[in-house]
Amino acid sequence: MKIAVTYENGQIFQHFGHTAQFKLYEVEDGKVVREAVVDTNGSGHGALAGLLAQSGVDTLICGGIGGGAQMALAQAGIKLYGGVSGQGIWAMTPTFTATTTTTPTARTATPAATTAAAITAATDMEAAVSRLPFWQLLTEQERDTVQRSAMVRRYEKGTLIHDGGSECLGLLLVLSGEIRTYLLSDEGREVTLFRLYPGELCVLSASCVISQITFDTQMTAQQETEVLIIPAGLVAALTEQNLSVRCFLYELATKRFSDVMWAMQQILFKGLDRRLAEFLLSEAARTGSDTIRMTHEQLAQHISSAREAVARMLKTFSEEGLVELKRGVITLRDKDGLRQMV
Repeated sequence: MKIAVTYENGQIFQHFGHTAQFKLYEVEDGKVVREAVVDTNGSGHGALAGLLAQSGVDTLICGGIGGGAQMALAQAGIKLYGGVSGQGIWAMTPTFTATTTTTPTARTATPAATTAAAITAATDMEAAVSRLPFWQLLTEQERDTVQRSAMVRRYEKGTLIHDGGSECLGLLLVLSGEIRTYLLSDEGREVTLFRLYPGELCVLSASCVISQITFDTQMTAQQETEVLIIPAGLVAALTEQNLSVRCFLYELATKRFSDVMWAMQQILFKGLDRRLAEFLLSEAARTGSDTIRMTHEQLAQHISSAREAVARMLKTFSEEGLVELKRGVITLRDKDGLRQMV
């Protein structure tokens, strides 16, 4: 195994296309037997993939990397672990925190531990990509390409994952946590479109690939969230080559459009009391608990209202014996009464 790391001053360099050096590690029997630093001589991302392939590299660890570079690496047969930061390849773990701006505390690492981390990450990636709903629709070659090109990233609670002005991410599969997808007006008003939970795919983050998606959305992690990212370039190739995948993604886009229409219907035709009651009931059904741990601000975001209005309505619900309120906690006391409001 030969591992390449984007390299600068002992750290993993954070922009693949601009890296001036790679540090190469040759691994045999679980041990690093040789290390070398090589210059890229100003090569662009396409040429960098060729340089790595000519050097016999089969695995790349880097920070940020664009869709074109990911495709070039996939075509060269190089496995990619992106979104990594820290000191050398011992910074690599099976999943990577995409939001940190500080260097992780360096861990004492043996070459065997380093290789074990790479092997563990590869195994975890295989398990993650197999959770894709269209995995069984792919050919063996397509599966191999997806596994080599996909990335797993972890986002802290409140982190902006995607917005209309950012680079097209591609497809997102939620592995754990929760993502809220919403519209944001110029005045700062938010309208929640839908939420995504583990096992669900987001196609709106691949709007650059599916031309029928013509509006910009924002996506935020509602809690610590882990996602599998299929790069936009690869999504485009799959939809071009595999009719089954194309049909699946258009069907998914149609479902999300239905979710958007439902959200608009709620806002336009239902009062705040009905929307709030319906949300509380659906959240209790989803979690299997009558206790909902959520702030007034979070509730307001989910039903596209103002925090003050939600607080007043919750107080009314409490006075009518429908709910019990504590700081950050809402307990449903009269579900039949709430259902009558819906």
